[in-house]
Order: sequence, then structure tokens, then C-alpha cells
Amino acid sequence: MGFRNVSKVYTYWRHLGHREVRLLTFFALMANDDAFPPRYFGGWQSGAEALGLDPYGERQRSAAEVFRKASAALRQAGAIVSSGSTGGSRSEYALTLEPTVTYAPSIAGYRNGHPVINWEPMEREHLPQQNVGAQPQQNVAAQPQQNVGNSPNDSLGPIERPQQLEEKRDKSDHLAGYVTKPVDRQDQNQIRIPEPQSDSARAYLNERPGQHTEFMQQARHALGNDANLSQCLVHAATLAGWKWDNAA
Repeated sequence: MGFRNVSKVYTYWRHLGHREVRLLTFFALMANDDAFPPRYFGGWQSGAEALGLDPYGERQRSAAEVFRKASAALRQAGAIVSSGSTGGSRSEYALTLEPTVTYAPSIAGYRNGHPVINWEPMEREHLPQQNVGAQPQQNVAAQPQQNVGNSPNDSLGPIERPQQLEEKRDKSDHLAGYVTKPVDRQDQNQIRIPEPQSDSARAYLNERPGQHTEFMQQARHALGNDANLSQCLVHAATLAGWKWDNAA
């Protein structure tokens, strides 16, 4: 499991710093490829070990700090989203690896005393930095200043924060309450979905939180990764029994 997730890491997120890519790759390997979204659930110790650190030895505090900074950089870059809830010493992250889609967590209910997280897909407002194109200053292969500690475990290095694209907002976009991606990628295989239609499909799915994730997952598999969010919403809602003619 996780091989398709890892492929997306090195396709869309290779512009991140070495530690961030390494940690994101670990998350991707541990997450289920077929989940929608793929999620990592675990403690910081496993992540620290993936970074080559010892979370149980004398430098435990240093290892925890390195993991904290790397995971914070991933959140800021938009590669992961925290559920905001923890299970003991473990945290849950959604891997938002696709360049056009992110997720917003909400508590759908409780099971055995633990919150059940519903992940609402949303289109990104900004694309990952790699879409800007190659820039000479991104070549940071040799930077001695990254070794800033007394040992490799203390070498935090500068956290690379991607220079996000500011895209022109589509004036016709009026899906209130959601962040929208204002750029139409103009893919030959994509069909523009009318906004009222995708808005109706989204509302229909939101009324069925128990089935929402399953149908969105089926839609993504059926349409492929090049499909935009509106297409997936309409396809998923149709699978769930929604009809646009009746809803219009």
C-alpha cells in the first residue's frame, strides 16, 4: 500500500526540503492508496525514526522537535492537514497530495468515545510551488548552513516554504463557504460542470455523511486523477442517487 501516494509525493511535492519530503514519503507509505483522502495515523516517534532519529534515547527531546518542525512545514505547505484530534499519543493527518484538492476536517460523530472525522474535499486556492516552473535558486543541494546543531540530530536546517501562486479568482465562482481553485486547467478530458449543478451535488452528498467518502472514492477511481473536484462531486452524487433534473 502507498505506492501511488509516494508517486504523487515525488510528482507534486519534490520542491520541499529534504526532511519534509522524507517525512511525507513515510506518511504516504503508511497510508492506504484507496482511502479518500489517504490518512496517516500514528505517533511522532515513528515519524522521527523515519527521519533517522532516535526518539527513545538521550536526544528524545531533540528528535521530537525535529519532527514537530518537519510536520509543521508540511502543514504550512499544504501537503497534509491535521484532523485536530488525537488518539492518546497519536495524531491523524490527511495527505493532500493532489495539486488541486485539499480537505477540511469536521467531527461527524463519536464512536467508542472517539471522534469520527469527516473529510470535506475542497479545491485549493493556491497550487504547490512546483507548478511555478524551475527557478535557479531552488537548487539547494549544497548548503553547509543546514548543519546548525552539535550533532546530526540537531541539524534542523532551513524550512523551505513554497512560494505559492496567486491565481486570478474566477468571478463566476459563488460556492459560498468553500475555498475554490480559480484556475481552469483546460485539460482535454475535462468537462466544465455548471456551478449550480456541482453545488447541488455537494449539498446532496453532505446530507449523507456516512456514504460521502465511499462515493467520492469511487468517483475518483472512475474518473482518474485528472478530473477536477466538480466532476467528482457530480459523479459521486449520481452514484448516490442524485439527479440534477430533479434537483434543479
